[in-house]
Amino acid sequence: MTNWPAEIAATAPEAEPEVDAPPDAEAAARELAKLSPLAYDQRRDEEAKRLGVRVAVLDAAVRGYRKAEAGEDEAVAPFTDPEPWHEPVNGTTLLDEMVSTFKRFLVLPDHSAEALALWCFHAHAHDATDISPILAVLSPEKKCGKTTTIKVVSVLVPKPMHTINTSSSVLFRVVEMNRTEFAGGSNS
Repeated sequence: MTNWPAEIAATAPEAEPEVDAPPDAEAAARELAKLSPLAYDQRRDEEAKRLGVRVAVLDAAVRGYRKAEAGEDEAVAPFTDPEPWHEPVNGTTLLDEMVSTFKRFLVLPDHSAEALALWCFHAHAHDATDISPILAVLSPEKKCGKTTTIKVVSVLVPKPMHTINTSSSVLFRVVEMNRTEFAGGSNS
C-alpha cells in the first residue's frame, strides 16, 4: 500500500454512504398481483411511490402477472380447440342434424342449409385440405338474417371469429396464430 501524505489524504473524497438497494419492482408487482382487487387498490399508490414508478405502470405490471397466473395469453385465449367426441360419430347423421338446425333457426334459399352444413363440416377438417371454400353471407338489404346465420354457423365451427369491420392486418395475425374460421356478412 502507498502511504499518502496527510494533506492529500485529507482532500480525497469520502466514501459514499451505503444506500439501501432499490426495491425489486418485479417481485413487488408479483406479490401485489396475489392480492384481491380491493386490497391492491388500498396499497397501490403507496407501493408505486415506494418503488419509484407511476401508478399506471404498476397497474399494468400487476394486470400482466394476474393474467399470467390465470394462464391467459391475450392472443390465444378466445380460441380453444374443440374436444373430440367420446365415441365415433356417424357423418351422415351429423350432417342431417346440422341441416335441421339451420332450417329450424333460419329462412334460407333452397339447398342453402345443406351448403352451410357442408361448409361447417369442412371447417373441422380444414387442415387436411389444400383449398377451402369461402362462405359469403350476403343479402340484398339489411335485416335479412345475416347476423342470425353467422351466429348459428359460429356455434358449429371450430375457433369462430366475426370479421365485420376487422382490419386486414388483424385478420392476418389471427390466421397466423390460430388458424381460425371467419364469419362475415355484407349487404350488396
